[in-house]
Amino acid sequence: MVVRANPEKKEEKERIRHALFHATLSLASAHGFASLGLREVSREALIAPTSFYRHFEDMEQLGLALIDEKVGPLLREVSETARARSRADGSPFAAVPHAVPALFEAAADDGALVRFFLAERVGGIARFRGAIEGEIARFTTGLIAGSDAPGTLQSAARAIVAVLLDATFFGLEREGEARAETAATALVQLEMIVRGAGSTLA
Repeated sequence: MVVRANPEKKEEKERIRHALFHATLSLASAHGFASLGLREVSREALIAPTSFYRHFEDMEQLGLALIDEKVGPLLREVSETARARSRADGSPFAAVPHAVPALFEAAADDGALVRFFLAERVGGIARFRGAIEGEIARFTTGLIAGSDAPGTLQSAARAIVAVLLDATFFGLEREGEARAETAATALVQLEMIVRGAGSTLA
């Protein structure tokens, strides 16, 4: 006998999962992830706490799912956008200048998600830090041609991404001209790093 999945149940499961993600990000923006409990998140998501366990074992598993299903795709989209906007192909860093506005645009579109991953990359949950470090490593390789190579290029790639992420973190709290100044400062820092690596920005 073939058992077919019920589309309505699948859609409802995805709806609740999305609601839990949204509730978690909303609450974490105000209080930090570490302070959240599943009852608080369930209440914000408008589900019973017992329903939470149909989707996640605990809050840590929910956070890891957020990193895998939301943070990873967001960073991939940013690197793809930056590469697509780049016209030059002579420098491994050609996409870097375009990553600054791409990251700032992502922060404007989904500030809660960006704030979550930037905070948790230095947060107190070791498994989160490890998962985010993995996503950042993939982002680095996707953004910077040859960033998996040893030596100066690899060090420069890591420094570049650190500047990008720090600038985005500070940019989240600023608006208008202040945010534009943050982006401009980041570009100056990036140029210095790239020159030190013996290359150029596109």
